[in-house]
Amino acid sequence: FDLPQISFGGLASGLDTNAIISSLVSVESIPITLMKKGVSGYESKVTQFDKFKTYLKAFQSAAQDLKDASDFNVFSVASSNESIATATSSSSGSLGSYNLEVMKLAKAGQEISENLADKNTTQHGSGIITLSVGGEAKEVTIEEGSETLADIAAAVSSADAGVTASIINDGSASPYRLVVTSDDTGLANALSVDLSGLNVSGGDVALADFTTLQDADDASFKLMGLTMSRSSSTVTDAVEGLAITLKGTTELDTPITLSVERDTESLTGKFQAYVDAYNDVNKFFNNQSKYNETTESGGVLTGESLLRSMQTKLQMLLTPSWSTGADAPEMQILAQAGITFENDGSLKLDTGELESALGSNFEDVV
Repeated sequence: FDLPQISFGGLASGLDTNAIISSLVSVESIPITLMKKGVSGYESKVTQFDKFKTYLKAFQSAAQDLKDASDFNVFSVASSNESIATATSSSSGSLGSYNLEVMKLAKAGQEISENLADKNTTQHGSGIITLSVGGEAKEVTIEEGSETLADIAAAVSSADAGVTASIINDGSASPYRLVVTSDDTGLANALSVDLSGLNVSGGDVALADFTTLQDADDASFKLMGLTMSRSSSTVTDAVEGLAITLKGTTELDTPITLSVERDTESLTGKFQAYVDAYNDVNKFFNNQSKYNETTESGGVLTGESLLRSMQTKLQMLLTPSWSTGADAPEMQILAQAGITFENDGSLKLDTGELESALGSNFEDVV
């Protein structure tokens, strides 16, 4: 019978056929290896471009904070007596000083019950409590079995009637009292509480009629000698762009002063954010263009024409050409506002020069 043939590579011919086959496989796999390296390289580039995009977006955001003339209208308001009034100014405000006298603060209406011994167990009546705020009535239903003082306070507060109820303890023998307060101040939000719809049975203790703890009232004040009143102690429509918070009353004919000033500190902060964001972009440019002679390698994006083009364009935008003639502005480049280029292409902000320029030549800086 015939025995099966057994082959041992190289034994008959003297050639190491196994090594030859292995080498051939290695040669055939070179394109695959190169493709894998190529994919890895592209992935690294995508990662770096994502980082670059993040830096550019941050720079864009900082630039947009200085894009329009209105972005420079940043004001602070100094009060000569912050216990009487404080104020803030929006970008629609303007520089100026305002005398203010405060005769009355706005008040919310408050009604209070008589004293009760217990807030959790004694039943105080089921039925209807009628709340009236500014002449608009709202009925609050008190369910039978849910008639404790705590239950009634919760029902009133959750009734969406424009009021809030709370329980106070005055420390007396029967210490608990229910206080109902209108959510908004002013005469237009006058408050009343009607308990005639409550029914008490057995030996339960009725919630007694409320008395007035505080009448609703408007704020009354003089601004630049003009007498005004508002339903709230926060006045937003007396001076364009100015929100005044009244906190206390002044003595007769003793006004305080609210001074609207340019907020140079906030403006300087905007400029610093702009410079810092640009420097992050510039640092990215520099890191990608570095070449390490030891490792004979550069940044992942070294040689990318898009990167070089964007760097050039940004630098050109920050170094505009001079204008001449009678109508040419005195300030035309960032260096005149304290922003200069360093040797590495980064920007440097001299806050002293910037603040001086904002003070002496604000319009040109804008």
